[in-house]
This record gives sequence, C-alpha cells and structure tokens, in this order.
Amino acid sequence: MNQKKPEKLTKKTLATQLAELLEESIQNGSWAVGDRIPSEPELAERYGVSRNTLREAIHYLVIAGVLDVRQGDGTYVKNRTAFDATMQKRFAAADAANIIEVRRLIEPELCAMAARRRTAGEMKSLEQKHRRLLESYENQRPDYIETDIEFHMQIARMCHNPLLRDLYRAVISYYPLFVKDSFLSFLENEHLEVYLHKDLLRLIREGDADGARELTARMIESEAEDLDMQREERADG
Repeated sequence: MNQKKPEKLTKKTLATQLAELLEESIQNGSWAVGDRIPSEPELAERYGVSRNTLREAIHYLVIAGVLDVRQGDGTYVKNRTAFDATMQKRFAAADAANIIEVRRLIEPELCAMAARRRTAGEMKSLEQKHRRLLESYENQRPDYIETDIEFHMQIARMCHNPLLRDLYRAVISYYPLFVKDSFLSFLENEHLEVYLHKDLLRLIREGDADGARELTARMIESEAEDLDMQREERADG
C-alpha cells in the first residue's frame, strides 16, 4: 500500500502559522495593545524561522490591523485580534444609536449569563474592577470610561463564551461618544446610580440572572434617553 508523503510546508504556510502564533501571544496577554513587540532577530530565534518568514507574518498582521510598523521605532500591537480590527473599522463608522441597539440585544443576556456562570475568583475580580470604577468617579478622573469598560469586559469573561466575549469587546470599545464628550455632565445626571453599577454587582454576586438582565436593559434605555436629550440640546444650540 502506497503511503502519501507528507506535504512540504511552503514559506507562505509557515508565515501564516507564525502569524497565528503571534496573534495568540497577543490574545493571551504576552503583549498588550500599545506594546512594542520584540525585535526581528529575537522573534526569529524564538520561533526558529528566517527573518523573511517573520517579516511575511508581520506583514499579514499589519494588513489585518493587528500590528502597526513604525519606521525607525519598531512594531506595535494595534488590536488584540484581526476580528477586533475588523469590527473596530465597522463600529467607528456606526451611529451611537445603532450601537445602543446592538447592546440592547447582547448586554442584558450577557449579564444574566454572568450571574449564572460566575466563579468565586471571577466575582472577586469583578468587585476589584468595580472599586476602581468608583474611585475614578469619586475623583472625577477621565479614566472613568476605561474603568467602566473593563468592568463590563469582566462580566463578558464570566459568561465563559469566547465568541460572545470578543463580539462584546468590539461593541463596548465604542462607548457612545456623548459619554466621552460630556464626561462631567454625564456623571451628574439622574441616571448616575444606574451607571455606577452597584446594584448590578449585587445581582450578579447573588446569582440573580433575571434581575441582572432587567437592570441592564433599564440602564441601556437610560443611555438611549440621555443620547436623545444631548442630540436635542445640540440641535437647539
């Protein structure tokens, strides 16, 4: 019986495999968004490939929007995954109202899933992120938005669904611009208690999936109302 010889890997295949390994390193936290990755000689030695293969892999990730090559400075992480880069382009052109509609479909159920599937370790991490969120608000620091996004991303991780987590990251990364543009007034409006997430944290801790779902839906409706009000004010102004 004739046995087929294993197919020889081409340089293109090696480059594709290497690109996947580099992307995995970014996803597992070896390099964060904004970090400069190691030099070409170091990476080539680490992965046992030629510098030409490495450059081809990096070029693939640059085209995919994952890496950014800065001449004379190095190569930096631009997005965690090619999926993130693609979604970033799409959401960058989306209207805030459309983003809120997507969140209506995803976020309430995501919080309900987190309440059902949470672990003790994940809950501890969520509580830590919530404390940072409150500290940022109390000091009126501009990183309030980033701490809020990280709080929500921890909830997404607690769902134990990588596809849902990645999709939600793309959505929440484009926090409605009216929040960023009107930071202080946003934190002084009538929906403040909802936005600080104290009740949401409690409901998830207690495993109350229905309560977490309903509260999250109300929060999103509050954001939609605030968006409409700010649009009316800008139109009148």
